[in-house]
Amino acid sequence: MRVTDSQVFARLSGRVAAAWERLARLQDQAATGRRVNRPSDDPAAAARIGALDEFLARLRDCQDGAHQAQAWLEGAESALASASDTLIRARELAVQGASEQYSPADRAALAAEAQELYQQLLASSNAQVAGRYLFAGFQEDAPAFDSTGTYQGDDGELWLEVSPGLRVAANLPGDRVFSGAGGGVDLFATLDGLRAALAADDSVAIRASLSGLEQGLEQLNAARAELGTRYNTVSFAQEGNSALRVSSESDRGRLGDADWAQLTSELATAERALQAALATFPMLQSMSLLARR
Repeated sequence: MRVTDSQVFARLSGRVAAAWERLARLQDQAATGRRVNRPSDDPAAAARIGALDEFLARLRDCQDGAHQAQAWLEGAESALASASDTLIRARELAVQGASEQYSPADRAALAAEAQELYQQLLASSNAQVAGRYLFAGFQEDAPAFDSTGTYQGDDGELWLEVSPGLRVAANLPGDRVFSGAGGGVDLFATLDGLRAALAADDSVAIRASLSGLEQGLEQLNAARAELGTRYNTVSFAQEGNSALRVSSESDRGRLGDADWAQLTSELATAERALQAALATFPMLQSMSLLARR
């Protein structure tokens, strides 16, 4: 079969174009440091890289969730630690006020301090992180408790994904912690009862308040233990996220990053191939002129 000049011209032109295309692709790899810059470079690897990119993006979202959860849990722990200190001091006032050696004036002074402790407890119950009330449930834009110690929030829990497939509640509804919802102790009522007993110079009622204060401390300790467990879960999740990120980035690099030694060799080969193809350019010009006649 006779090969025409046009066919030879087409083949040589295709060879030059292919050489240019290969060199351009390798130069892209050298510029980006990546072996796979588009799906056509390696469809299977590109698909796997896409899946890894999605997973890494989810890991970043989980890390953001973990950081937010830590901030809320740390804020809640700090607030409950302060509330515990408040009740410990209230218990000391009750022990002092129950003593027969205290006069009505002494107990009145203790009552004034008990009122201050009430305000401290109220401040703890309305603790905030980044302008959001920690103990208000989903009603986080407004104080959890009003001045009478009445709960203004709801029982909503803020669940955050801290690792793929793992969610942690970052808050505790305040009615459970401070109001004793579900069978606990109302800390505000207990503290106000102590204040009233001290102001009334009622030693019997003062002694009776000790039981409620002890239960209140246990209630706070249980809540703090729950927060601690959640915080540890988040910390472990962050460690796992870091390990997953390193592993996934390594897999991604293995699939998509260029091998510099191999790339350097291939670039040199591609440049020689292009030079060889371009050496036929004068012949191409002659054939092009002949093809036009």
